[in-house]
Parts: sequence; C-alpha cells; structure tokens
Amino acid sequence: LTETVQLGNVAARLPGMTIEWNAESFRTNLPAADRLLTKSYRSGFEVPGV
Repeated sequence: LTETVQLGNVAARLPGMTIEWNAESFRTNLPAADRLLTKSYRSGFEVPGV
C-alpha cells in the first residue's frame, strides 16, 4: 500500500508522463521519477544497504 501511494504522489508531480514501475529494482523508466523516490542522507546518517 505504501509503495502505491508513493508512486501516486510521484505521478502527481510529473503530469503528462507515463511511469513504468519495476518493483524488483524499485526504479522507474524516468530519472526524474527515480529522484523523487530516493533521498540523500547527511554524512553519518546513511542507512546501510539502502
């Protein structure tokens, strides 16, 4: 459910674009959409393996 809601928010920010979702790699076909799905963490606050 969370994944679906997050993708809906990304789609709302990119009107007129078709987003193809790859659930295995947690990536889309659009670099602009991928940037909205990730976050840069400050040094020392990184989450290992993410």
